[in-house]
Amino acid sequence: MARRKKRGFAARSPEEESEALFRRGEALVGRGLVAEAEKVLDRAVELAPGDPAAGQARARGILGQARGDEALGPAADSAPRMDAVLDNGLDGVFAVPGAGEMWTDEPPGGAEALEHYARALLRVEEGEHEEALSELDRAVELEPQSHGAHNARGEVLSWLDRHDESLAAHGRAAEIDPEYAHAHHGRGCALASLGRHDEALDAYAEAVRIDPDFASAHACLGDSLMGMGRHDEAVAALERAAELAPDVPIIQVLRGNALVQAGRVEDSLAAHTRAVGLDPARADAHVGRAVALQLLGRHGDAAAAAMRSIEITPASARAHLVRGLSLSGLGSHEDALGEYGEALRLDPGAVGAHVGRATALLNLGRDVEALEAYGEAIRLDAGSAGAHAGRGEALASLGRHAEALEAYGLAGRLEPGYDMHKGRGDALMALGRHAEALEAYVRAVDLDPGFGDAAAAHAGRAAALEALGRAGEAAEARRAAEGVAADAARRRARARERD
Repeated sequence: MARRKKRGFAARSPEEESEALFRRGEALVGRGLVAEAEKVLDRAVELAPGDPAAGQARARGILGQARGDEALGPAADSAPRMDAVLDNGLDGVFAVPGAGEMWTDEPPGGAEALEHYARALLRVEEGEHEEALSELDRAVELEPQSHGAHNARGEVLSWLDRHDESLAAHGRAAEIDPEYAHAHHGRGCALASLGRHDEALDAYAEAVRIDPDFASAHACLGDSLMGMGRHDEAVAALERAAELAPDVPIIQVLRGNALVQAGRVEDSLAAHTRAVGLDPARADAHVGRAVALQLLGRHGDAAAAAMRSIEITPASARAHLVRGLSLSGLGSHEDALGEYGEALRLDPGAVGAHVGRATALLNLGRDVEALEAYGEAIRLDAGSAGAHAGRGEALASLGRHAEALEAYGLAGRLEPGYDMHKGRGDALMALGRHAEALEAYVRAVDLDPGFGDAAAAHAGRAAALEALGRAGEAAEARRAAEGVAADAARRRARARERD
């Protein structure tokens, strides 16, 4: 059989994509998300083959389930049946809506092995992964040189979180055919799940070398690079993936995540907004939008985007954390505290949620509780510069300036670029070390002259200069503080107008 190269996330035909969207619409209706279902079903009707009226009728039937309107008619049942697949052989396998290329690229050639392979596909469609694995075990037993069957087996093992075995299965597929790109991609996924990120990177790179148009390999390569802190390379890989598969939501989400890490926040917002347009029920795209909006100072919009993510996936600790940050940005610290608490209920080990909770407590004047919360964050992650800097703020609020200075120093050693210099300057001023305080305030201003505590850093600089007898320079620093504060107020006003 002639090989068809992998195209990863772009694998579905319009007909397959339409069927998958109809199913997603049904699932959304079942969760009460009717507005989102309508958008998804509109797209399903656009892609549906044949008479548009039939697709419209099916969409009305699905929506009728939510509205209790039996007159609209039942939703069409187009789920594949086992006998249809077996009657039609390989064509039946290809026809199954939602089938990934793992199934359609290199299936077994023998009739009996193909039958088990087809049965495995249908088990996967029903979410019966253990049963699917049994069918693939039999397919491999019947046709041990079928790299496609080994590869499909590796995929199913990964869904069962049996990553060592998944790695072995994908590896066997690659041994049988070293130029089989999807086997190397599968190896990369298994290696990444096992925490072997350098090896995963090599596997994804090999998949891309074999098939430069393999969109999912480019996407996974970018995701791995992002996890290793190689943000510019990650963006390049994900931009390539997006060129190859522009209408795949997960690629836009990953691209948005890489862009925000690379400091391209506006571009990140555009990517996540694109993902939401492609799939309005994609929770990670909404929370990605919230992160970008938060960084842009659009806290109200960010809170709304995070809330949309929570409505779709209520058990997302990340969405609750981001909404907490957005509410903190709006000054709603009590409400933020509730969101951080929910994030921690869902994920007690979420260091960011502990830091956020501590910061909200600090803003509410509950300094002792804040200190304890920062301590818990440090217990979970002693390398968190943000937790140590926050602890410094709490200690300073309690008048424990020498300890605060030590905490700020540790934050700076852990992350040399971390912006804790304003707090360090305050602690040094309280200890009467004015010349050192001046250096800290100057450093704070140099790092980011128009953001965050910049006005307060300029004011601290003025106080240090005054204490050192440099009145003229102090007056200039005070004017700078007033100018930065005015600019910040204008930005907040514009953000409120947008919100």
